[in-house]
Amino acid sequence: MSLDLARVTPLRRQAVRPLMPGDVKPVAEVLQRVFGLDRPAARHRLADYVRRLCLEPPGYDPEIPSLVYEDIQGRIAGFLRVSVQPMLFDGRPIRMACSGPFATLPDARAKGAGVFLLRHFLAGPQDLSITDGANGQGRYLWEQLGGHTVQLHCLGWIRLLRPAAFAAAYAVRKRAGLGPLVTVCRPLSILLDGAARGLSARGVIRPAPPSPALTEEDLAPEAMAAAWPQLSARWRLRPDYDKSYLAWLLDEMSRVSSRGPLLGRQLRDANGKLSGWYFYYLSPRRVADVMQIVANETHEEAVLASLVADADRRGATALQGRLEAWLIDPLHRNRSRGYYRAPTLALVHARRSEVAAAVHAGQAFLTRADGEWWTGFREPL
Repeated sequence: MSLDLARVTPLRRQAVRPLMPGDVKPVAEVLQRVFGLDRPAARHRLADYVRRLCLEPPGYDPEIPSLVYEDIQGRIAGFLRVSVQPMLFDGRPIRMACSGPFATLPDARAKGAGVFLLRHFLAGPQDLSITDGANGQGRYLWEQLGGHTVQLHCLGWIRLLRPAAFAAAYAVRKRAGLGPLVTVCRPLSILLDGAARGLSARGVIRPAPPSPALTEEDLAPEAMAAAWPQLSARWRLRPDYDKSYLAWLLDEMSRVSSRGPLLGRQLRDANGKLSGWYFYYLSPRRVADVMQIVANETHEEAVLASLVADADRRGATALQGRLEAWLIDPLHRNRSRGYYRAPTLALVHARRSEVAAAVHAGQAFLTRADGEWWTGFREPL
C-alpha cells in the first residue's frame, strides 16, 4: 500500500504567540464563551475592547504583547491580555507588565493552555509583572513559576456612611430573594441612617467637612502629570505617568459603565500647588469603589477627607478600596477602620529581588488604576 503524501495533513503543535490584528474576532469569541456573555452585542463590544486595550493603548510595546494560544488545529483557544506601563525604580526606568483577563476554552485548559500562556508571559523582557484579578488557581500557577502574593494588596478597607442602607444592599446582593422585603423596609433604613448620623459625633459616621486649606477642581491630566514627579518622589517604585497616558486611562475607565460613573477631583493648596487627587466609581449599589488616591505627605488626611465628603454628597452608602501601606494612618485618622479580604488576589513576579521587595515593603505606588481590576470586559453587554 502506497502513501499519498499530497493527502497527508501536517501535524501542528500547540503554540503561544503575540496577538495580531487579525486575531481580534476569534479572541472576542473566546472571551464571550468563557465568561458567558450571550447578548447579541457582546462579540462586537468585546472585539472593540480587545482592539483598544491590547493593540492601541499609548506606549504599546511590541516586545511585551498580549498573547494568544493556538491549539493543534490552529484555532485560537486561549488569550491573555497584557498591558505595559513605564515605571521608575530608584529613579531609573523599568517596564511593568500587567496581565488580565486570562481566558482559555475548556478543551485547551485541559491541555495546559493557561500554564503555557502564563509561562510565556512571565518569561518576557519586562522587569516586573503584576496582576490584581487572580483567583486561588491563578495564584498557584504564579507561585509555581516564581511569583509571590502581595498580602497587603489582598486586603480592602471600608468606610461606612449610611450603614443601614449598605447592609440592606449587601443582603440583597447575597440573597436575591430578599429584594422585595428590602424595598419595603427602605424608608426604615433611611430613618435609621439619619438618626445614626445625627446622634454620632461628626466624623464617626457623618464625615467631617473638607479642609478649607485645599481647593477642589475637576481632574486635569496635564496638571496631574506636571505634579506627579513631586507627588510620587517618596516611593522607590512608581509609575512614570505622562499627560497622554493619564488622559487615556481616565477616558478608558469612564467607558466601563457597569461600574457606575467615574468621579474624581484634584486639590490645590493656598499657593495654587497641586496637592493630590482621587477618583472612584459610584457603583449601582451606591458604594464608592476607590481606584486611586494621590496626596503629598502634608495633605494626606485632607485629601482623604475630601474624598469621603465628595462620596457622601453624592449619596454613597460606603467607600471601599484596596489597602496600601501609606494609607493606613490617614484611614485610621479618618475613622476608616474596617478591613476585609478582597475577592481577588494581587500577585507579583520580578526579575530582580529588590524590585519585588519594594512592592512587599509598601515602597511602591501601585493602585487599582494600575492593574486589571477596573477593566470592563465582564460588564453586561
